[in-house]
Amino acid sequence: MVRTALTLALALGLAAVASPSVRAADATPTITEAPGPLPPRAFQIPEVQMATLSSGLRVAVLANDEVPMVWVRLVFNAGSWTDPPGQEGLASAAMDMLDEGAGSMDALALSAAKRAMASKLSTYAYLDGAAISASCLKRNLEPTLDLLVTVLREPTFPQGEWELMRSRRLLELKEQEEQPTQLCYRALDRLLYGDGYDGRFATEESYGAIGTAEMREWVGRYLHPGNALMLVGGDTTVEEIVPLLEDRLATWQAREPAGAPEPEPHQPGSTVLFLMDKPDAPQSVIGFGRFTVPRTDGTYPDLYMANTVLGGIFTSRINLNLREEKGWTYGARSFLYDSHAPSQWLMVSSVERDATADAVAEVLVEVRDLHGDRPLTAEELEFARSNRVHSYPARFERTGFLLGEVASIWRYGLPEDWISGHLPRLRAVTLEGASAAATTHLDPDAMVIVVVGDLATVREPLEALGLPSVDIDREGNLLGPMPGAEAETDAETETETE
Repeated sequence: MVRTALTLALALGLAAVASPSVRAADATPTITEAPGPLPPRAFQIPEVQMATLSSGLRVAVLANDEVPMVWVRLVFNAGSWTDPPGQEGLASAAMDMLDEGAGSMDALALSAAKRAMASKLSTYAYLDGAAISASCLKRNLEPTLDLLVTVLREPTFPQGEWELMRSRRLLELKEQEEQPTQLCYRALDRLLYGDGYDGRFATEESYGAIGTAEMREWVGRYLHPGNALMLVGGDTTVEEIVPLLEDRLATWQAREPAGAPEPEPHQPGSTVLFLMDKPDAPQSVIGFGRFTVPRTDGTYPDLYMANTVLGGIFTSRINLNLREEKGWTYGARSFLYDSHAPSQWLMVSSVERDATADAVAEVLVEVRDLHGDRPLTAEELEFARSNRVHSYPARFERTGFLLGEVASIWRYGLPEDWISGHLPRLRAVTLEGASAAATTHLDPDAMVIVVVGDLATVREPLEALGLPSVDIDREGNLLGPMPGAEAETDAETETETE
């Protein structure tokens, strides 16, 4: 009986769907073309207010009372570039040890204090800088600041905690040797910087040479107000936060700032394959790199937009080729990496093992096409510009983005209009400018190419590309003579003989 009623209902429903009268009554207009883009919305960059404490510490404040939270980040002009030779990893270790014991609190007491306030506090270092970051509910701002200042000014560097941390770091080094993508980036850094700046890595030996005395010395040298910038965002104001900071940091003494590193880029003179063996790897990681121009260069916006078309977004040429057309990868992107050195153009992607050589060839084809066979088009440039311009305001939903840009201006000496002038600079890019930047700065015949994979499988197809190649170890060090080096030596010998 139930089945009969259900069958009748379905029949009536199908009849209603098929009935012209019903369809006519419920018909909706057919869309024959996609609607055009909405007009750009007006966008006002939030205002950052600046102040200076009596110690000389500069403070940048971005007020935002949407939620009762406050973020504090104390950044320093001191990162792993300051590590002494043979003690690579010192800056990172020293910063990580700050919250392992401070004042009268050990690591467990510090952790309990954070939990009791529902606050977060972290300490860390990276290539160009170091930071102590905290976030908290507005009502817990003052005790959270007290905790931050204690960690900053009264670290105890317990020997036992360092022994535990060093053991963990040594295990992490072993784990990194099993991560092909990280190995690829490390090799690119070593090949593009040599053994300086970003080409240095922590090792078991360097960690063995680091003790708590070296950490204290590093902290005393680099963590002071003359070498720092305080970033504050959230539910506070400059009028409120400055007195709180002054009460806690008035006696913090400034010294001369650390200055800036002087990287020595190793720009490739020709395109060479650097092969790293990862036996039985089911995929290969391919990486491309070369130096371009500093981001303060007048052609940087042109290059930025050219790279957006080439590999910067999902619909870029490289991704559409390797992912959408060939199906060799889950995604392939290229980008400009900025630091104290000239910007690097980098492209790193995991690809199917059997397609390794073909993928390398296709990336080179895409770069080479910019030089003539398939130059940038006006349509591509406008689509890329629309993507970058319309997505930029969304970045300011995160308080940390704007404060991070302020820190970059301070650290790298960028122009004062770096933030406000970003969109005008992108809108000013012309097709001629973007094309010229691509052909000038992206040279397919002068690139470092790293391949991490099962060389027993991929070596022969790679060598068939006709590019010079050399094997490298897990640190990016050459395992044989640099291609062309023998010819240069022979030429020098002949000249000396003559």
